Amino acid sequence: MNPLLPLEQLVLVFVLVAGLVGWSGWRSAQRLRGGQRVALLGLRSAAVAALAVIALNPGHWQVSRSEEGREWAVLLDSSASMATTDAAGGTRWTHATRIAQRLRAPEGQTLRFFNFAAGAQPVPAPAELAADACRGEQTDIVGALGQVAERYRSSGQRLGGIVLLTDGRQIPPRAYEEVAMEIRAGRSPVYPVVLGEAVKTSDLAIGTRRQQYIAFAGQTFTIDARLRCTGFANIRPRVSLLDSDGKVLAEKQVSIGEPGEVSVPFVITAVAPGYHTYRLRVEDWAGEGTGNNTSEFAAYVLGERMRVLLVEGAPHWDSKFIAQLLQGQRHVDLSLVYRLGQERYFSQMDASLLSAEQAWRELPDSVEELARYDLIVAGRGFEYFLNRGSIGALKEFLRVRGGGLVFTRGKPYAGEQPELEALEPVSWGPEWNQRFVWQPTEAGEEAGLFSDGLPGRSDPLWAKLPELSHAWQTTRPKLFARVLAEGVADVGGRTVRVPVVVAQRFGKGQVVTVNSEDLWQWDFFPKFEGAGAVYRDFWLHLITWAAVQAEFLPGHDWALHLSEPQVEVGQPVRLRMASRLPEPGGAPVVRILRGTKLVGEVALVPVPDRSGEHEGVFSPTLPGLHRLEAMVGTGAAPLVYETLAVQAPPAETDDVSPDRDWLARLAAATQGRLVAEEEIQGLFTPPPATAEALALDNARWVSRWDRAPWLLLVVALLGLEWVVRRRHGLT
Repeated sequence: MNPLLPLEQLVLVFVLVAGLVGWSGWRSAQRLRGGQRVALLGLRSAAVAALAVIALNPGHWQVSRSEEGREWAVLLDSSASMATTDAAGGTRWTHATRIAQRLRAPEGQTLRFFNFAAGAQPVPAPAELAADACRGEQTDIVGALGQVAERYRSSGQRLGGIVLLTDGRQIPPRAYEEVAMEIRAGRSPVYPVVLGEAVKTSDLAIGTRRQQYIAFAGQTFTIDARLRCTGFANIRPRVSLLDSDGKVLAEKQVSIGEPGEVSVPFVITAVAPGYHTYRLRVEDWAGEGTGNNTSEFAAYVLGERMRVLLVEGAPHWDSKFIAQLLQGQRHVDLSLVYRLGQERYFSQMDASLLSAEQAWRELPDSVEELARYDLIVAGRGFEYFLNRGSIGALKEFLRVRGGGLVFTRGKPYAGEQPELEALEPVSWGPEWNQRFVWQPTEAGEEAGLFSDGLPGRSDPLWAKLPELSHAWQTTRPKLFARVLAEGVADVGGRTVRVPVVVAQRFGKGQVVTVNSEDLWQWDFFPKFEGAGAVYRDFWLHLITWAAVQAEFLPGHDWALHLSEPQVEVGQPVRLRMASRLPEPGGAPVVRILRGTKLVGEVALVPVPDRSGEHEGVFSPTLPGLHRLEAMVGTGAAPLVYETLAVQAPPAETDDVSPDRDWLARLAAATQGRLVAEEEIQGLFTPPPATAEALALDNARWVSRWDRAPWLLLVVALLGLEWVVRRRHGLT
């Protein structure tokens, strides 16, 4: 019903009218007998009731449907993954074409067919599609839907909906929200039909945690290769390390099974300074794809020696061992100052930097003098070397010159040092005398300290090392500080943790704190063979890591950094260069090479309000390992190197399992849904009028009272009453 007036008003009007009509009709027929009087009133009441029905306006809504002349688009996925034989005894493609050939458009509607891979193409009829047409190297479902929606939008033709016959592999990945919004606005939902079943894949993949390793000439370093396995059980593939000429440097046979990932460490000796590339290779295994069986990485070998200053006001076994260890390294120039007592110092200075007669009793007030060193290593009693001026110079050394500072024995001073506390990565509490073992953290592995050269957090070695008992309680690490290792203790059946290695950037430099004493026990009281090497390896690796993780590498006045070390083809990368020179002497240029081929050159521009910094953007177009060379001036020698790994986009056949979840989200975003094959034909039947349809401008109400029999009935009732009243002489 569609009342002429709001229903509540109409009811009130007819109650009043019915009362008035009934009263007047009954009163005007007083001269008639009772039965005649009732019959006459009944005729009048029936006529009034008929008029009431007319006022209620019975009928139904009728939408002048453009649906009756609308089209449906049927899209068939013709990408290479559709050649998979797992749909109705044939390939997904042949099954899709059979479905399309069985579809019939209802009267007044049209079906329009398209096939798509990287783009949508109209097809006159499904029967004209070749049986082997599924050869597309990409599946751009989002792009195909956008093309079809734009086709109908620009032509002004109504698109009723889209049937999508596909396995749902969107290659390369793309966001669908914008296209889905456009389709939803056009009221043409997407109804995917998912073809195919999950396909179990078998694969071996090799890679490294980092694209570039830093080492000093003559130093050995360890790379942590990661071998991943899918679809195989208990196999023993061979992993090889090769140099840039393809010569095999080392090989290891590894046991692995699904699902699994194992570490395959290789030790490399850095011989000549410069930039070197290496390649990892895992042998091809029957039944697997070989696209990821090799992986490249680079080593930047530094020719300059690392300049280290070691100071300690309360000498200890640990600091003595660190000094002996560093003195034995060819890549380290060591200067050291010990405070033996009041006014008694022992100095052993690097003659190329400072003579013994010039040995400091305090850190210098001048940042230029501190900047002779790349790294300062401080033990206990650090306060004996500090004054207000030297603390300021130390902060400038870290913040602007990009130096490094390592505290080796927990809290480095007695009492309080408010000015020094500002640059420490933790805030100190009271001493913590629980017995504890070390446990590297995930952040420690990601930073490279406990994954390259030192055992990782899952290595059982850490639990086997002698327990330690001297550390300091700390408040939570400061903002942006990274806890690289923790001390783990059992206190009354409860696990308690305290940070034992914490690192934090301070401007362009870095501060590292080792919150633990007596690490020498690892060497003196090993619980198993080979445990003693951990003590030596830890200090050597930590000090080297602290020096190369600062803004500037040892011996370098320029630094080059990338926003991302690993990207996909076409993904922009921000290049940033910084200089610690007061007058850099020109704008830097970064040359990008892939192998020996120059693939790009970026002129960097100064960063506003940031002295000595320059930026630029590079978008790689080729996959593979890229060498970046930064220089100032045309033809100049490279100042510093960096490495960018560019991944190839995912291939169409890397994974051919249908992606039902992605298709379901896409369909829901267009107000459609996943449908089965047998449901497709029913989609073409126009739905009943809904509240949404009634809101359309082309909807109209079709009344049922404006029919001749209905009008004749009202006239007959009123006429019969008139005849009866005339025969009895009533007015």
